[in-house]
Amino acid sequence: MLLSDVYTKNDEAVAGTDYTPLIHAEVTLSPGVRSASLSVAIEDDEILEPSEDFLVCWSPTKVDDLDDVKCLQVVTIVDDDSRLH
Repeated sequence: MLLSDVYTKNDEAVAGTDYTPLIHAEVTLSPGVRSASLSVAIEDDEILEPSEDFLVCWSPTKVDDLDDVKCLQVVTIVDDDSRLH
């Protein structure tokens, strides 16, 4: 079994403003399993803005410095606010 910690890391999107960050979210993979699903809450606002990205990263151990983690996936938040309100 593989146990790892999953983190989110800012890119253009900012944790706490655009999405709720994952910090030390544990993911366990059984032998032979090659993928896992997780959920990240997106913060809704009424601000018209371009699409923004954040990163999903993992580490086999807990870390304090996100520069030490491997980022596997880019997630794009597509703005759903219309120009007319």
